[in-house]
Amino acid sequence: MQLRPRLCLCVPPALLLAALAGCAPDPPDEQEILASAASLPKPQPGLYRSTTRLTAYDLPLASPQEAAAMRERFATLEPAVATSCLTPRQAEEGWVTLVRSLGEGTCQVERFTADGEGMQASVACQAPGGGTSRMAMTGTAGTTSSTMEIRIVQQGEAIPGGEQTISMAIASQRVGDCPAEPPAAPQVGPAPDG
Repeated sequence: MQLRPRLCLCVPPALLLAALAGCAPDPPDEQEILASAASLPKPQPGLYRSTTRLTAYDLPLASPQEAAAMRERFATLEPAVATSCLTPRQAEEGWVTLVRSLGEGTCQVERFTADGEGMQASVACQAPGGGTSRMAMTGTAGTTSSTMEIRIVQQGEAIPGGEQTISMAIASQRVGDCPAEPPAAPQVGPAPDG
């Protein structure tokens, strides 16, 4: 299902990789997780615009100078906007493919629950070289829009002070029908003014 690119391609690749780097206990039953994802409302096919905004950044264990420099750097990031086409086949698959992708590689889905249009997830990943990431997500899934609030806590030697926390919000809205010839790759750029 193309919800994964629709929702994830608007996240800068470095933040997405950062989101997917902690250790996790035995994962819950995959069939229960996928059944929960399948219970969410299926999106309508069409053209979607997703906006990703960095909402918080913290280096709690870094020196005050390092933390201030990184906060300054992240404060200049513009919201990222991506558009993508969700085909009828992808829409029929709903959220299952996205949820399945959360547990790929060295990541494990520790929890995924859905209730009506609401969802919550916890994912833990181990990065090469020993770094870890834990991601907590809450969101809503409607037939023409979705929202996600994501909080990522990373630990590793390459991070000033050894730990950072990144929070972001993703809002996706159906904006019309797909063009006759969908673009080969999602269109990504800064958020429109206003």
